[in-house]
Formats: sequence, structure tokens, C-alpha cells
Amino acid sequence: RGLSFPARPLIPDMADAWEADIRTVREAWSHFLQNDFATAESLFRRGMGEATSAAAAVEVAAEPDAEEDDEAPSDDRVERRDTRGAFALQYALVGLLRGVSTLSDEQLPECKSRLWHADALASLDTDWVGKRVVRGVCTLCAGIVHCLQREPVRGVFHILRSWRW
Repeated sequence: RGLSFPARPLIPDMADAWEADIRTVREAWSHFLQNDFATAESLFRRGMGEATSAAAAVEVAAEPDAEEDDEAPSDDRVERRDTRGAFALQYALVGLLRGVSTLSDEQLPECKSRLWHADALASLDTDWVGKRVVRGVCTLCAGIVHCLQREPVRGVFHILRSWRW
């Protein structure tokens, strides 16, 4: 697919970076649970990386090919534990929940594109269990969104496909 997302700057102490990301996630969900959807989305978007607007402009395939083999990225493309995919997944889920709560007409297509974007970001990470969880949940949620859009065949296909992660 030729996706090119800018890598986040490396931080010397990875444990500190991880803790900072966890604090951001907790703060974002705290805002979400207080019905402050805009702030929660903003925090998750910030966690996706400073170059999120540039990454969002990259053409991401509407859906990944089912037969596509996953190639493990080399360590020089991303840092050791890249959490952008996890932040993007939560950004998509908050958008879906916000859309459902406001009865927005366009929440499902927007959520689906956010989910595939999160999957693309997660695919850039090194191979570890967090990458597999994020990609599996992205595929599962995209399948559910397809079912909600009255596309049950495609939805069930993605739901079943999510188990491969």
C-alpha cells in the first residue's frame, strides 16, 4: 500500500514515554466519561502524533486486502513500542460513541475510516502483543460498523477475520 507515516521522535527513556502515554489515555477517558467528547478526541488525536494532520492526508485504503500478507516492519521505521495505533483506535471509538449519542448521520462512515486509519498506524509498529490486539480490535469494530450499515456479509467477514490477530 505504500503508507508512509512519520515516526514519533524517540524519547531516551521508553518507560517514561510509556507512562506519559498511559497518563494521556487515562485523562482522555476521564474527559469522555464526563461528557467532554471534544477534549477526549483532542487528547487521543494528539497521542496519534504531532504529524496527525499530515498522516490523515495520506491515502489510506478503505479496507485492507484480505489476502494481503503482513510484513513485519523493520525497527528503523518506528520506535520500539509505537502507541499511535492504540491512540487512533480509541480516537475512532470515541468518535463512534459521540456520533451515536448525538444521532449523527455520518458517524458510521467516519468511524470506519478512523478504524482503518488506526489499523494502518498499528501495522507500522514492531511485532508485539499490543500491535496484534489493536489490529484485531480495529478489524472487529470495523466488522460491527459494516453490520450496522446493513452490510452483513462484509461485516461478518471482518468479524471472523479479526480472530487471526
